[in-house]
Amino acid sequence: MGCASYGVPAMERMGLLMKTYNCAIRSLTHTETGRILALVVALGWSFSAHAEPPAWQCEGAPVIEHNNVIALDFTEQASIGERVDTTFNTGQGGVGNCNCPESGSYTSYFTSTTGLTVTSDGWLKLNDNIDARLRIFVLGSNNVLVPFSKVPNTASSPCSPENGIVNASTGSRGQVAFRITKPFVGEIIYSGRLATMYWQINDSSAAVDMNYPYAHVNADIRLKVLASCQFRAGDTFTIDLGDIDKAALTEGGLPKYGFTPKSIDLSLDCVNIGSSGKVSYMFQSASGSEGNLLLTDLRGLGIGLHDGDDNPVGLGAENAIEVPVVSDTTSFLLKPYPSKLPGAAVESGSYTAQAIVTVTLP
Repeated sequence: MGCASYGVPAMERMGLLMKTYNCAIRSLTHTETGRILALVVALGWSFSAHAEPPAWQCEGAPVIEHNNVIALDFTEQASIGERVDTTFNTGQGGVGNCNCPESGSYTSYFTSTTGLTVTSDGWLKLNDNIDARLRIFVLGSNNVLVPFSKVPNTASSPCSPENGIVNASTGSRGQVAFRITKPFVGEIIYSGRLATMYWQINDSSAAVDMNYPYAHVNADIRLKVLASCQFRAGDTFTIDLGDIDKAALTEGGLPKYGFTPKSIDLSLDCVNIGSSGKVSYMFQSASGSEGNLLLTDLRGLGIGLHDGDDNPVGLGAENAIEVPVVSDTTSFLLKPYPSKLPGAAVESGSYTAQAIVTVTLP
């Protein structure tokens, strides 16, 4: 009997479609998992012009993009706390339109803010899996950790009421680091703003007007896992639970007689994963459920699940089972069995049931 197809998102999961009674159980997705091999980052600096800024404050003008694409390789499996550091330098300067009430040669002061959550140790939380640490080079102060306030640039800049156009290279170079906060499978993509910069000149005592940014720091980040896992038994499974006497069925349990349990090998064989802790197996019904029983297309009949040690296997995230990864492998057996739905009369006939097992890194 043919099985229907059910799509499963590839991110952080490995999908498996199961169907009982002479029906194929096939892998829906082969999610890449394990060692991070590639990291691609595109940093963009967008300078935006506004109306006349407050006295002694500069705005970015015209809009200038500083883009830097960084490709990095991880040589080992990514784990919690693992980090990689790199530098960026576009070699381009920015232009500021400064409101200078008096003529002179002045010191510049730079402020940087972020809309991202800042951890207690100074990292910007991009998502549940990765943090970023951004440092921007300010002449005389080297690479300054974002966020920062009114850091002076030691170079003096001429400015006057008649000519407020001032050149600056602050923002074109610095350092960026990434660290893993939660192992993941598949691909992690972040695209958004890391920081906003503000520029004051001569007078650092005035409050920064946040309506006049000098630059936006944006990043396109792609972390991809190239290692892989496959179900040990292959892509296609066929299981026939055999014929059973209706009188042998029990509510929620194994048949009283005439049934020989059969196992499905859901073990994983992986490449470049090593011994990475534990993965989580979660079972859900693709054909409906009642309690922890999969519904079949035969009225009154459900399918229960046991593991290889005959322990009950529940449905849903709250019943997920952690399985250790040892030397690139996991070991897990599943034993489905026919069971009577509570308070229901079972019809005679053939039946099918469908379920999805999701494998994720905790």
